[in-house]
Amino acid sequence: MSHQAPPRILFIDAYDSFTNNIIALLQARFPSISITTIKIDTPIPNFPLFLKHFAAVVAGPGPGDPRNPSDIGWIGELWKLHPDDAIPVLGICLGFQSLVQHFGGQVAVLPRPRHGIVRKVRSSGRSIFAGVEELASVQYHSLYASMGFVSDSCASHLWSPCAACPALRPLAWDFEGDNLEGEGGESPDGLRACLPRVLMAVEHIALPFFGVQFHAESICSSEDARIVVDRWWDFAVEWNLERRGAFEVGMSGLPTPPWGEVDEFEVELELAAKVVEAEGFRPLKFRKTERGERMPVLDGKRGNRARKASSQISENGMFLGESLFSCGRRRDPSTQFIIESMDIGGLTVPSICQDLGLTDGEIIVLDSELHQRPEVGETSIIGVITPQSLRLEYNVGQSSVRRVSDGVTTAASLEPYGGDIFSYLKAFMKDYKPRAAHTEIPFWGGLMGYINYEACLETIGIRQPADQANEQKPDIRLVFIERSIVLHHPTRKLFIQSINPADHTWVSKTFTNLQFHTRRPSSTSTTTTTNTTTTPVLTPLTTTITLPSPTLYKSHIRSCLRSICAGDSYELCLTAQTSIKTRSTQPSWPLYQRLRTLNPSPFSAYLHFGGLTLLGSSPERFLSWSRPTRKTLLPCNGGGGGGGGLSAQSSKQVIRCQFRPIKGTVKKRHPGDDVSKPAITLAEATKLLATKKERAENLMIVDLIRHDLHGVVGPAQEGGKVWVRKLMGVEEYETVFQLVSVVEGEMVVGEGEEEGVVGGDDDEEGRGEDARGREDTYFPTLNAQKIRQQFAHILEPSHQPSPLSPSTFTSSSFSTSSNSSTSPQNQKAGIDILRASLPPGSMTGAPKLRSCQLLRGIEDSQTRGLYAGVVGYLDVGGAGDWSVVIRSAVRWSSAARPDGGNGSEGGDVCGDEGVMEGEEEGEEERGDVWQIGAGGAVTGLSCVEGEWEEMRAKLGSTLRVFGDGV
Repeated sequence: MSHQAPPRILFIDAYDSFTNNIIALLQARFPSISITTIKIDTPIPNFPLFLKHFAAVVAGPGPGDPRNPSDIGWIGELWKLHPDDAIPVLGICLGFQSLVQHFGGQVAVLPRPRHGIVRKVRSSGRSIFAGVEELASVQYHSLYASMGFVSDSCASHLWSPCAACPALRPLAWDFEGDNLEGEGGESPDGLRACLPRVLMAVEHIALPFFGVQFHAESICSSEDARIVVDRWWDFAVEWNLERRGAFEVGMSGLPTPPWGEVDEFEVELELAAKVVEAEGFRPLKFRKTERGERMPVLDGKRGNRARKASSQISENGMFLGESLFSCGRRRDPSTQFIIESMDIGGLTVPSICQDLGLTDGEIIVLDSELHQRPEVGETSIIGVITPQSLRLEYNVGQSSVRRVSDGVTTAASLEPYGGDIFSYLKAFMKDYKPRAAHTEIPFWGGLMGYINYEACLETIGIRQPADQANEQKPDIRLVFIERSIVLHHPTRKLFIQSINPADHTWVSKTFTNLQFHTRRPSSTSTTTTTNTTTTPVLTPLTTTITLPSPTLYKSHIRSCLRSICAGDSYELCLTAQTSIKTRSTQPSWPLYQRLRTLNPSPFSAYLHFGGLTLLGSSPERFLSWSRPTRKTLLPCNGGGGGGGGLSAQSSKQVIRCQFRPIKGTVKKRHPGDDVSKPAITLAEATKLLATKKERAENLMIVDLIRHDLHGVVGPAQEGGKVWVRKLMGVEEYETVFQLVSVVEGEMVVGEGEEEGVVGGDDDEEGRGEDARGREDTYFPTLNAQKIRQQFAHILEPSHQPSPLSPSTFTSSSFSTSSNSSTSPQNQKAGIDILRASLPPGSMTGAPKLRSCQLLRGIEDSQTRGLYAGVVGYLDVGGAGDWSVVIRSAVRWSSAARPDGGNGSEGGDVCGDEGVMEGEEEGEEERGDVWQIGAGGAVTGLSCVEGEWEEMRAKLGSTLRVFGDGV
């Protein structure tokens, strides 16, 4: 059935990491609109004709220079339109600079970039600034647009067109005098007054073109900045009513595109039917690709390869082979639990592992015992690995997953999952529908392990060459944990559990064993969950340490600053590796015990399996999400979904997620400080972290995370929410103070009465929810194009895409907010948030894609490996929790080190003895090679020496685990 489409805005995305925030703002302010998004380089056969089906255009921000055509693409074409084809446009940041540059202005480099800086802006109080004479808004730019006003121009002349740009009228300025602090005449961003003013907004005197330099969508921008966007849309509506009355009109008198009345899913079914009729076979079902598109899985010739690859796969992607499960058969869909609980008493995480002999074999420990904080340090999890435990291993660039159990390895093709490892993992976890158990336990069983940085890069389209894959060092390795021990620290309860129904004996014996140990008088001496735990004495190690070269690292900092000043990035998270070689192999468990005591953290971790050992003391949660709970959602008016919103009160399954990015660091003590004097206090650290540089670092990542989250949770009209609970709070750790923010979201994952809901009704809103962070958006892609492409030789010409159809464009370059689906095959899960948010923004910078590309070059294409990746779990109940791998040391067995474990090149070598002259190579190889990554965020306010010292401070917190003198 056809329906009238809502008014439609075209958003031109310049590959920015704040795009989703802007679209979320538009949908929050104008809930009846629909947003269609294209990239700056999306192929469009007839751009003027394409634009006739939109009420207005937003030309978004992005990295690059407006003088470079490849950086602005279609944005530059907007200004060239014939006056009869022009429609209302709002250019933001890069879009604004392009507008000014096209109509006679100049673009130049600021004396120092303004990225993540809140500045006061003064306006003319007219046009789209009516009623807004002043505002505070965040700026993200290193270039600025100039209309050619001379420096001593009279203030009254600044609000009129000038000779160089007669077609543009200034609407707002950033006056340096408005942003000075103190008697020294210094700007709050730490700069001496260099430019008396910077242009912030313009309008075309004849055409419906507007531009603003600032970012109204930022979490730190004022409401007045958003009112300017409201005024622009008011203008666009009036302009359309006056100028385009001859068009077929939709809601609010705005044009309705012909294809806006087509149900795209019906088109898919029609196209699939044509394929069926032409080749004489029927689709088995629709499957979901990596980008959320439904594709038919076919019989006949075209389906042979897929059938062969999936012949051993059940409908949800699980293999049926007996060797893959310890029980020797496929699980019942309702996962059963065997569980015993007891008081923790005198037990600790190390004592449990040692008393049960777990440190002698493979094990995964997620440890919060020594740094308990509300929400982030409440539980510790010990995952028990057995020879029968199923391991999933993946290397980037490969088309299959290795499944290893009991010494048997099989390969599972990713083709049925669109070639996407995360779609495979999502299908894998959906096989388990646990019955409600102890809901206070965050982990009942499931996948535990790591996703390294290179696997994270693959989610944004950056891949390592396939021939560089090393199967001995998988980029993703997850173990299906059936047996686990969970310590719930707030209640002092310990849970021994298994999701293997044949594990009654193991659970019972483990319970009895731990009961015996907790009653031993000697065990009480280890009863401590505070930072007063005695640091384990380390057996003296002979080490050779290769530190990052100061010259090379500082050169990399300067390269980052050049890229930032050129407008290619707002922030670059630069890193380097340190290599530690030991003369002989040492047990890793004592090292971990030492690290957890020296540097207690809420996300400490010990991973020892498959040739990998990780000693982790990360303070940073990347992402966590809850199990689904039922929630009653109220109906929403409007909704850019074009009828896809909630029209009546309904019960849905929802999950909540949380990010805790850390950016901004102050060391408690510096080398050479008198240890007899107290370290800096929390109050002193708070003052130090209140600088523009530190806050800008954090703000950029908060806005980046909001962008990632907005793009997956869905709009408010479909139950999606995003908010910022805490903005730039100071938290204390063992050696540093850090600036921490908390970003949260809520996402609908299913109908309220479906199986698998493990909690009751949850109608409580997010605590401390900030309305500024709740602008929501969702961009499911149009789906029929893939069918058209794959079966173009079958379909009749009438089924080929027209020049105006959104199906002309690939899903990676075209999306619309009006084509969402909540069908079962498209139901979302927490792993969708994980995939959409990798790699961690705190380890990349912004915009994410361009920053990661730049960093690969600046860091000489050296792999980061596990450092800057994530460690955590996917729970069978639907929850997940992942931390960022920082403040950690990594070791691979010699079999996984084809280069002999040689770490950083060209650095400083130090140690007890170094590598002695004449030493036999074989003797050196018998030792261990550990890698420690460290780095920091480089911004336009960074100084070279400051960034070098920050990297050394972070490195030192982990490096000292190898000896007091290190």
